[in-house]
Amino acid sequence: MFCEKCGNKLNDGDKFCQNCGAVVETVPENVVPQNNVQQNEVSENPVPQNDVQQNEVSENPIPQNYAQQSNQTQSDNNQLQNQTVNNANQLYNIPQPAQPKPKKHLSKKALIAIIASAAAVVLIIAVIVVVSVILPLFNRVNIADYIRVDFDSDMLYEKYAEATVSIDNDELYYKFVDGGVDRGNYEDLIENNDYSGLINKITDDLSSNGASISSITKHCKLEATVKGAENNDDDKKDSDSESSKYVSVTNLGSDDVIVVNLTWDKDQDSLREMDRYENKLNVRFDRSDKQFEIKVKDELAKDDLTLEQATEVDLLKYIADNDLTYIANFKDGDLTFSVLDFEYKTGDYVFKYDADEYYDTVKVLDNSGNDIGYVSMEYTKGDDDYGYGRKLSHLSNGDVVSVDLSTNHIEDTNIVFVSTTQDFTVTANTPITVDEAKANTEQIKTAVTDYINNSSKTLKNPQIQSIYMVTPKAGSNKDWENKIVVVAKGEYEGWFSSYKEYYISYYITDAFIYNDKLQYSDISYGTGDKKLADLEKYDSYISNNDYGRTKIFG
Repeated sequence: MFCEKCGNKLNDGDKFCQNCGAVVETVPENVVPQNNVQQNEVSENPVPQNDVQQNEVSENPIPQNYAQQSNQTQSDNNQLQNQTVNNANQLYNIPQPAQPKPKKHLSKKALIAIIASAAAVVLIIAVIVVVSVILPLFNRVNIADYIRVDFDSDMLYEKYAEATVSIDNDELYYKFVDGGVDRGNYEDLIENNDYSGLINKITDDLSSNGASISSITKHCKLEATVKGAENNDDDKKDSDSESSKYVSVTNLGSDDVIVVNLTWDKDQDSLREMDRYENKLNVRFDRSDKQFEIKVKDELAKDDLTLEQATEVDLLKYIADNDLTYIANFKDGDLTFSVLDFEYKTGDYVFKYDADEYYDTVKVLDNSGNDIGYVSMEYTKGDDDYGYGRKLSHLSNGDVVSVDLSTNHIEDTNIVFVSTTQDFTVTANTPITVDEAKANTEQIKTAVTDYINNSSKTLKNPQIQSIYMVTPKAGSNKDWENKIVVVAKGEYEGWFSSYKEYYISYYITDAFIYNDKLQYSDISYGTGDKKLADLEKYDSYISNNDYGRTKIFG
C-alpha cells in the first residue's frame, strides 16, 4: 500500500505517512474512493483555494478519533501537521502569503538622533536610579573627614600663629548635593522626550538640596584647643552660625598639636530634624562623637608654609611697670583715667605716645624714625565701652579700668604684642598741698610756660610773676576743689591793641604730684591787665572771699 499524497510505501497499520505525514485513510473493502482533487486530505472539510492563507494548524487539523493519543504523539502530530500543510501548499500550488514591502532605511542623521535620544533616556534613568537607590548605601558621611585648618596669612609667627578649624560645608555640598531626586517629577518630561528640560529640572532639584548640609551640621559642635596649653573658654566655643562651623586657635607653634572635639546634639527634636534632612539628601551622617589630633607641622606642609620668629613687645606691661597712667580728680570724687606720654625703645623699633592727640594712638617707628604703623589704646570699665579717646571719665576710687590694644600685630612687620589687654585699679590721687606746691614751683612754672608757648593767645617772652594756691572755703558753693593761679608777664598782641608789658592769670585745675611730677587735668587762661596790682585786685580766684589762698611764689 502506498501514500496517496507522496507515493511512499506504507506498512500495514500505519496511520500516518512516514514521509509526508499525511493521514492514511482506511478504505473499507468494496468501497471505491472518489478521485476528487479538491478533497482536503488534512481536514474532513474541504478547503477553498482562496482560504489556504488562513489555514492554521491549531484549528483542529487532526481527526477527533485520534485525539486520545499520548502527549508525545500529540507533539509529533503537530510537527507532522505543519509539514503536511507545507507539502499541501506545494502539491496544490496554493499561493503563499504576500511578503511585506521592504521599508525605507532611516537616514544616518535620523538614526544617530534616535540612538542619542535613547542613550540620554537610559543615562538619565540610570542617574535617577543611582541617586535615589544606590547612593544612600554608600554615602556614609564622616564629618571628621571634612575638618579643615586654615592659617591667618598675617600671623605666620612662631608661638603666635593663628588658625581656623572648620567643617568644610562647601565640599560636603558639592559631593553630596546629588541626593533627594524624586523620579515622579520627571515622568512627563521623559514621555515628551524633553531632555533639555529634564536635565534642567534635575539640576534645579539637586541644587535646592544644598542647604540641607548646613541644616545637618548645625546640630554638631566643634571645639579646638592646643594640646598641653592653657586654653580659655573662647578657644573652646564654636561659631553660632548655622551655615558654617569654625573655631579659632591662637598662639600656635609649629610643634603644637590641635585637639579637635566633634559632638552631636542628642535631643529628640534634633535627631528628628537630622533624619528628615538625611532622607532628603539620601545620605547618612556618622553621628558619633569624636576626638582627634591635628599636627600643626603637617597642616603647614600642605600649603608649603613656615612660621617666622617674631619680635615680642609687651607694651601694656611697660606702661604698668613705669606708672604711665594717672588719675585726675574732679569735684565730688568724679575721677578720670588716662595714660601719660612715653617713648619706648626696644629692639629695632620705637613706640611713641602723645596724650595730647585726640585718639590714644601709639606710633611705631623704625630706627631711622620712619613711621611704619600704629596701635590704638581703648579704655573700658566693666561692660561700659567708652571707645577711643584721651580719657575715661566718671570713675570712682577702686574702679578697674581695662586698657586694650587694637591689634596684636603690626602689619608688614614681625612685631607681635605679647598681651593685648591690661587691668589698672583706679586710685584717687591726693590734691596737691601747699608744701608740695612750694617744693615743685619750677615744675609749675614749666607747665604754664609750655602752655603759653603753645596757646593760640599767647604772651611773648613770658615771665612768671606770682603763684597762688587757691582752695574753696568750707561752706562755699564753688566748683573747684583746688586750683593753682599763676600770673605771667610778657608782650601781648591783641585784636585791638598791643602792649609791651601785660599781665595774664593762668589756672591749673586738679593739680597733683604723681611719680614726682606735676600732673593736672587742665590749664586755661583768664583775667588780664596792664598792671599786676590791678589784676590781683579783681581776679576772681585771688580776690574772692569764698576761696582761701596762699601765695607760694612772687
